[in-house]
This record gives sequence, C-alpha cells and structure tokens, in this order.
Amino acid sequence: MEVEAGEDAVGSAAAAAGSSFVAFASGAVIPILPFFVSSGRTAIVTAALLVAVALFATGATVGMLTGGPLVRRGLRQLAIGAAAAVVTYALGRLFGATLG
Repeated sequence: MEVEAGEDAVGSAAAAAGSSFVAFASGAVIPILPFFVSSGRTAIVTAALLVAVALFATGATVGMLTGGPLVRRGLRQLAIGAAAAVVTYALGRLFGATLG
C-alpha cells in the first residue's frame, strides 16, 4: 500500500491490539522476574530496581523519539511510576492486603 501526500498510514485494529498486548505483557513481567530466582526482601528490592530502570528507559526512549530531553523525560516517567507505586501501597495498607 502506498501512501499519497497528505494521507496517513493506519494499521489494523488487530495489529494495534496485538502490539499493545505485547507491550503491556513485557512490562508486566519485569517485576515478577526476580521472584523466580529469589524471595523476600532481596526479590522485592531487585524488582523495584528493575522497574525503576525500565521506567527511566521508557521515558528516555520517548524523549529520544520526540526530540525531548532524555534525562528529564526519563526522570518524569520514573516519578510517575513511583507515585503509582505509593498510591498502590497506600491502598493495599488501607484495605488490609498482605503478601505471603
């Protein structure tokens, strides 16, 4: 399919759904990986570090693709992820969720 001037190339809904699934699944597996080889505090700290690196890398990649500042975009994404983790932890404490 050739795209003429002024036209947008749009993929199919199925391709968008599939790529979205792969992106979310690959991101979701990152914090789980340390628990396959470790447990307890070691696995939790390792998972937190892996997620922090992934969040920063995601933000920096967006900065690179959009021409924005890599470090600022990476730190912004890391801050958003940290805020989401704090809210999730607070809700878990509020509703009495436990690990183990």
